[in-house]
Amino acid sequence: MPQNVVDAQDAIGANLEGMKALRKLDLRWSNDSYGSLDKRMLHQLKPNVNVHCLVIVGYGGSRFPTLLIHPFLVDLRLSECHCSFLPPLGQLAYLKKQF
Repeated sequence: MPQNVVDAQDAIGANLEGMKALRKLDLRWSNDSYGSLDKRMLHQLKPNVNVHCLVIVGYGGSRFPTLLIHPFLVDLRLSECHCSFLPPLGQLAYLKKQF
């Protein structure tokens, strides 16, 4: 179910760690704006180990959030992102797809 996150409290309230049935996390930005609010929200998002697919579209930060280094991630999709630095994807032992 799509949900817009407006502030860091929304991210905490999302309780992704408690959503055991969540297999895919899709994060999208509607425009190129990215600020400290987005950084704080992303820091609060902590997906559970059952999330195997992560999609990030339109991310405008210079570095990807730490949730990108999810140990059980199998499928990673990055699109229209403006980062100058990627985390060490070689640490993701289960990663089979990335684009």
